[in-house]
Amino acid sequence: MILEPLTACIEQAKERINQHGSLMSGSEALTRYVLIDPLLRALGWDTANPELVRPEYRDTGGIADYALMSGDRPAALLEAKKFGENLSQAIDQALYYCFRQRITYMVVSDGGQWELHDAFKRDDVDTSVVKVSLLHDTTQAASLKLLHFWQPNLGGSNGLTAPPAQPEPAPASIVSAAAGWTPLSQINPVINARRPNALRFPGGETRSIKSWRDVLLETANWLVNNGTFTAQQLPIRGLGFIQSEPKNAKDYRQVSEGVHVYTNMGAERIVNSIRSLLSHFRINPETVELSFE
Repeated sequence: MILEPLTACIEQAKERINQHGSLMSGSEALTRYVLIDPLLRALGWDTANPELVRPEYRDTGGIADYALMSGDRPAALLEAKKFGENLSQAIDQALYYCFRQRITYMVVSDGGQWELHDAFKRDDVDTSVVKVSLLHDTTQAASLKLLHFWQPNLGGSNGLTAPPAQPEPAPASIVSAAAGWTPLSQINPVINARRPNALRFPGGETRSIKSWRDVLLETANWLVNNGTFTAQQLPIRGLGFIQSEPKNAKDYRQVSEGVHVYTNMGAERIVNSIRSLLSHFRINPETVELSFE
């Protein structure tokens, strides 16, 4: 029975957390080795079989810590965090990545907490399918919840499969690029070293900019001005770079009354933060465009 080895693995994980939690809180690699990999194996995901599990999975959209495979494509991507790390900070960007790649499920875990999200549950504020806490759930409850992650359920032929291919907004992108505009979703500042000089939002509103930092500040300002969020709603889960009363004010810039944005970041992190911000409010980063010098 699947529950017997799974229950034993959960009990072992709890012991390891109690004994070595402080060590794992400082190392994602150790967390993966001690907690995540054994539980994946107990759930039928043989980490030594690349037909089932591919670590450091890379494609055109980026890199995931694990791809849990179903045939020749991922059934789910798994983002691993250090034990005790806040999972919410990884969710929005990872969901958008899954959505773009038409991968239905996203898993995020620090070894003690496991969350399964549906990237295509776009009409709901909460995209979670199930959340498991090895420390707070009873072993029996955790075992039953973790069956959602069981390989025959998540990656088998009887499980839910990736949604059918949907038409991408490529024609609009081609038109925009021809006119000198590039969608934010297609920008990699590591490869594209040019400096942006203008930003265009859905509806055609355009703002002049001088740096990647300006892109983040102007995007936040645009969202506030459109009533997408207010200072009273801060802090927002998963968007820790926006605060109403930041503790270290020198690293923040005020974009509106009570709304401060952290800007001490490199270009790549800024772009990822903007994508997370837009995706959180269900705004497709494809519709926000940049022009360059």
